Amino acid sequence: MEFAVQHQMLSANPAQAVKTPRVSRDEPVSLTKAQLKTLITCASDSSIYPIIYVSAYTGLRQSEVLGLRWSDIDLDRMTLSVRQILQTVPRQGLIFKSPKTKRSRRTISISPSLHEIIR
Repeated sequence: MEFAVQHQMLSANPAQAVKTPRVSRDEPVSLTKAQLKTLITCASDSSIYPIIYVSAYTGLRQSEVLGLRWSDIDLDRMTLSVRQILQTVPRQGLIFKSPKTKRSRRTISISPSLHEIIR
């Protein structure tokens, strides 16, 4: 529409008077302790068990867990650092990139059980 106004095809942009609708977002639903225990038990023989365990016990987003490298894990201090994420980009595939905000870059403590799983 702006293009049409600039090239004098329209005298004004009729879309400017339109108010965009508010998008309501549903609150995320967390697993209960019982559901989490069932998930961990069922996944224990899976090759992705460590990924599920890290996700469940750190609260990291999927892209953050998949972006972890060994250099992001400090077993001596029992911490892991979120420094990059793995994201799917149309026409590019999977790419590693920095988290969106400084606050997303963080170091979190890991539990002794998670320490053992990672080890």
